[in-house]
Amino acid sequence: VFADGSVMNHTDALGKDSAGFDISRLLVGSEGTLALITSVQLQLQDALPRDRVTSLVGVPTLSDAVATVAGAGERSDLLAAEYMDTTGMELVCDVAHLPHPLQDRWPYYVLIETVGEPRLPDTADAAVDRRLWVYRERQPEAAATFGVVHSLDVALPLKNLDDVVDHLPRLVHPHRAFTFGHLAEGNLHIQVIGPPALDDR
Repeated sequence: VFADGSVMNHTDALGKDSAGFDISRLLVGSEGTLALITSVQLQLQDALPRDRVTSLVGVPTLSDAVATVAGAGERSDLLAAEYMDTTGMELVCDVAHLPHPLQDRWPYYVLIETVGEPRLPDTADAAVDRRLWVYRERQPEAAATFGVVHSLDVALPLKNLDDVVDHLPRLVHPHRAFTFGHLAEGNLHIQVIGPPALDDR
């Protein structure tokens, strides 16, 4: 449904339509700024493999996190690659009353889900358990305990992740920021805590 009230029905379209722009993806990608989606057509896919393994690994830098994901296995075996920083991890442990999942504290944590056992360094501080997803999934909830959170969704080249994250504290000072996100795509969710609700600076 567009701003003028007109309705475009695209649910009867071909499975693949190469005639012009991919309107469906354009509208989904606009996240409600171009139109509101009021009806969808879904195609069910096979369930995730039963032999998937979820691992959490502590690393000193995001570059190390990227390298850990790259070395974990074939790209086709990688089902998920997420990360969170130490601030987010401590917040989730505190808010959700969860134990710290690893032996040591690390600046960053990588959550990897693979088909079969991942290849991790022998020296890795790691835990394997499907329930480890809770530490990543409850990041937004933990941030919200501070009140208003300015959430930014930023995509970056993987080689720039460390530089941007290192610069964040100076950029948002005197406020607080922490990050988590989708590591394989370089997609950071930046959570800024402290500015008033309507302060978008």
